[in-house]
Amino acid sequence: MEYIIQQILSHLWALIFCLFAVFFTVALFFSKRTFLKYINITLISLCCSLALAEVYFSLRHISTYYEPVNTGSSKASGTEEMPCNANAVPDPVLGYRPIPRHVWSHCIKKYGSTEVYDATYTSLDSGWRVTPQRGDTADTAVVFFGCSFTFGEGLKDSETFPYRVGQLLGDRYQVFNLGFSGYGAHQMLAEIESGRLDPMLRGYKKTHFYFLTIESHVERCGGLMLWDRDSRRYVLDHGEVVDTGTFREHLSLPRRLAEWVFRKSFVYELLFNRPTKAERQHMTELHLAILEKCNKLLLEKYGQPLVVLLWPGAESFKEPLSRAGVATVELAPLLPGYRDASNPYRIPHDGHPNARAASIIAETIVGRIRAEDSQ
Repeated sequence: MEYIIQQILSHLWALIFCLFAVFFTVALFFSKRTFLKYINITLISLCCSLALAEVYFSLRHISTYYEPVNTGSSKASGTEEMPCNANAVPDPVLGYRPIPRHVWSHCIKKYGSTEVYDATYTSLDSGWRVTPQRGDTADTAVVFFGCSFTFGEGLKDSETFPYRVGQLLGDRYQVFNLGFSGYGAHQMLAEIESGRLDPMLRGYKKTHFYFLTIESHVERCGGLMLWDRDSRRYVLDHGEVVDTGTFREHLSLPRRLAEWVFRKSFVYELLFNRPTKAERQHMTELHLAILEKCNKLLLEKYGQPLVVLLWPGAESFKEPLSRAGVATVELAPLLPGYRDASNPYRIPHDGHPNARAASIIAETIVGRIRAEDSQ
C-alpha cells in the first residue's frame, strides 16, 4: 500500500495536468468563437506537454520508498523506538536536527519490491548518531560534520565511518558524528558560530575536525532545497560570509505559495530549483567561502583546522580550498569506479556509500590522525 501511495504522489501533477487537458477539451467542444477555440487548443497542448514532462521525469526518478516500521519501546537501551520517517525536529540553529535519545528500528528502503537496506539508527542524548562512548578515558575528540553520507544513511550504527573511526582509534579518542540527512556546509558554520561545540569539547586537550562534502552541497548552501527552508541563509557581502536569517524569511509570498502548491511537481523543481551556470558559480564561491570561514573559526576557537573530505565528483573544490589554506583529502582514489553502475562501494538503487566504502574512509582518517598525533 505504501508503494502504491508513493507512485500516485509521484505522478500527481501528471494526473492534474491531464484533468486540465480534459477540461479544456470539453471547453473547446463548446467554444463557438474562433479565438476561444485557439486559446483552448493552446491550453490543451500546454497541459499535455506538462503531463508528459511530469511522467518522464517521475519515471527517471529512482522508484524507491521507505517502509517505516514502528516496533514500540526498547527497554534494553532505555530509548524509544520510532518509525524511520519521523526522525527530525525543528531546530533554531540548524533548521532541523535528529530527535534525542531515540532508536529508529527497521529503517527499510525498497526499490519496487526489492529491499535496498534495513538499518537501525540510534541517537544519543545530544540527538547525534551513536558512536563509541569513551567516557573519561578520552583526551582527544574527533568531530565529523556532513550530510547523510557522514550520518551513514542505509548503514547500521556500527557501520558508519565515524563509528569505525572511534573503534579503530581506541579509548583515547571520543568521536562525534554531527552529520544528518540533507545538511550542507551552512549547517556546520551555524553550529560553530552558535557556540554549541564549546560545552561538548570542553575538557579535551585536542580536537580533530572533518567535513565530507559532495557536489550537491553547492545547491544546498544556495537555498534550493525545499526541506531546508528553516536553516541559516548565508550570503557573500564584499567577500565576507554573512548570516542573513533563514531561507524562509527571504522567500516572497508568491514563491512560498508556489512551493506549497507545486511541491510534488518534477517540472516545477526542474524549472525553478535548478540554478543557471552563473548562479551555480556564485553558489560554488559561497560554498567554498563557508568552508574557509569554518576553518578560520575552528583555528581561532580550538586551535585546530578543518579537513575537508572530497567525495568523488567534488575534486574541483581542492585547488581553491588549498589556496585558502584549507586541507583536503580526495576520496576518489580510495573508491575507484565509484561512479560506475557496478561499483562495489555504493548501496544498490540508493547511491549512498556502503559499509565497505565507510570502512576504507575510516581507515584513511585514522591513519591521518595517528600520523598527526605522533608528531
